[in-house]
Amino acid sequence: IRPDGGADIRSYGVASLEFDVPYSEKTVHRIASISKQFCAYAILKLAKDGKLSLDDPLRKFFPKGPESLNTITIRQTLAHRSGIAEPGTAFDYRKEYSVDEYVEVLGKKPLAEEPGKTYRYNNFAYGLLGMIVGIAGGEPIEQFVKKTIFDPVGMTSTRYYEAGDIIPQRSGGYRWVDGKYT
Repeated sequence: IRPDGGADIRSYGVASLEFDVPYSEKTVHRIASISKQFCAYAILKLAKDGKLSLDDPLRKFFPKGPESLNTITIRQTLAHRSGIAEPGTAFDYRKEYSVDEYVEVLGKKPLAEEPGKTYRYNNFAYGLLGMIVGIAGGEPIEQFVKKTIFDPVGMTSTRYYEAGDIIPQRSGGYRWVDGKYT
């Protein structure tokens, strides 16, 4: 930080190996699991507004889902204590699922453990919470979070990922495998 309060910004590295794009202060990142905090906030706001209770069973929002959803609360799901099993190969990451299809895929496996007993980080269970935001909030989570979080605090470049979107200045994610980046 300079004496005048400003900051010198320096960037290093490459944002896109495919296109040899240098990393800069304008490089856009995928926030991935950080979005769970926005989902949790949305759920808590809906609870505060009386549109749901943290002690509601998940099946209240997914009546076509398996009976086991009656034993799992929103509170347990927020805390990664839902007991919902990972769907494994039953889930296709390339597919856009409807709410009923998503719930059906998750319901194919029995619970991995008793709800509320064990902490198990669970992306799929958080997917259900995002759907609950849409159901209880009356609009998709992407719109709800934009309206209630991103816009009010000036996060104009932040948004949820949508397959196929062209995002200028987006950085790629790479892994070092067998002596090269993939």
